[in-house]
Amino acid sequence: MTGVWRVRGLLVITVAFAFAGEMAAGGRICLPEFVNEVARPIPIEIGCEVVDCCPGCPLAPRLEWRVRVSGEVVNAARIEARPTPLRQQPRGPGAPRRDPSAELGARAPETALLRLELNEAVVERWRSAAGEKDASEFPLGSASIEVEQLNGRIVVNRHYFNWMVMHCFETASCDEIATTGNQAADASVILTDDRRASAASGCSDDSIWRTPSTLAIGNALSPGACRSEVAVFSEADAMVLREDVPWTNACGDQIDIAHDPIVELPGTVFLAVPDFTALLEWGKKVDEIAKLDVERANWVYDHNKIGIALRLTPRKLNPLDGARLLTHLGSAILQALASGLDPSSFVCNLTSALESAGLYLPGQLNVYYLPVPGTGMMCEDDPNVIFIGLNRKPETLAHEGGHSLAMVGAGAHTNGWAGFDAHNLMWVDELDVRDHVSLGQAFRMNVDSASALNANGARVGPTRLCPTDKISADCPALGSDWARP
Repeated sequence: MTGVWRVRGLLVITVAFAFAGEMAAGGRICLPEFVNEVARPIPIEIGCEVVDCCPGCPLAPRLEWRVRVSGEVVNAARIEARPTPLRQQPRGPGAPRRDPSAELGARAPETALLRLELNEAVVERWRSAAGEKDASEFPLGSASIEVEQLNGRIVVNRHYFNWMVMHCFETASCDEIATTGNQAADASVILTDDRRASAASGCSDDSIWRTPSTLAIGNALSPGACRSEVAVFSEADAMVLREDVPWTNACGDQIDIAHDPIVELPGTVFLAVPDFTALLEWGKKVDEIAKLDVERANWVYDHNKIGIALRLTPRKLNPLDGARLLTHLGSAILQALASGLDPSSFVCNLTSALESAGLYLPGQLNVYYLPVPGTGMMCEDDPNVIFIGLNRKPETLAHEGGHSLAMVGAGAHTNGWAGFDAHNLMWVDELDVRDHVSLGQAFRMNVDSASALNANGARVGPTRLCPTDKISADCPALGSDWARP
């Protein structure tokens, strides 16, 4: 089917509905939750990723939309326009007021809505199949949606959603986890470790649940030698980790989890790209580009329930300070080249000199937009230092921020790792439609002691060592994933 509609009275969009033969690996979701989630419209950012055409930027005269659907459970899809709201960050009682003009990331990117129509006959067939089985978990079917926006023949934006729909056995009402204060009113993802049987194999690790409020989990026993904890993730709220949960052997235990306001990671953006250079490269001034990059990073973080938001203060450098910054960097690069060493090791060793020059603030993120080639870089020796170059992409800041949030080591980049594809934020590729973060990554971003969130004291809570490339009893596997909300 096809349809035409207008946005701002200018943008003509054609929607094509087709069926594709492949489906990438996706997250697992229980049948009732799948039905509920696809009943809600899915926001899709409007815009492309070339100069003067990106999410939130001025739009091309015409974009063609293509929607490909795989799986018998989806009958139809349609795209609808939605006005662009001013995005207000929820804050808890007593939170300090801020002047919005002093912050980046106040306006959300312009979005459309993707609405899906399910094949009720297939849903009923799946329900019947589930009812004929015993209390076990097994797959019922799958569905995937790929949304492409094209400017002529060029794909300028792509979103991909996929689900593996499961029959999940009903959990008897016994012990419960009750959450309160969910500001986005979304289905929280809950990760539990507990004991389920008396045998040595009775420890249950990394069970994944979803609930908007109260969750029945069956009978969790007194911990014994098992780890007993609950971690909760939701949009617009901080991640909560409760250790040493006091379950008992009797039914009727209830653990109350109160959501906390989203954790803000503060920092400064040093804008050293002259406006004429920024206009030539990006079609916008450097402060406008940095604002869009922060908005995009915060959208990706929030959409994936990470519970972290960047709160970066822009500082546009005058010509003198800009020259001093580039002189420091240039000298370090020349010294490295003359020594036959990696230039990044020299550039990342400049914090003392930059601090003396007033161009580095300890204990917070320092993001430098520089008029040099390259996309971006984070200094592993100092996760508070991020460099953004002229070849930046819409997700570059979010990606480098992921490195600052403990995505380092062998698993820092997810290319070639099982369970990951080019939509993962930490994937390195020519394409830049990276809008997914796994549950294992989100856990590390919050809890790993190497994360800038903990190193800078922005978060209060237990910390652990969670290598990206090793299995650890303290942390879920890096590829442990959740179904897309």
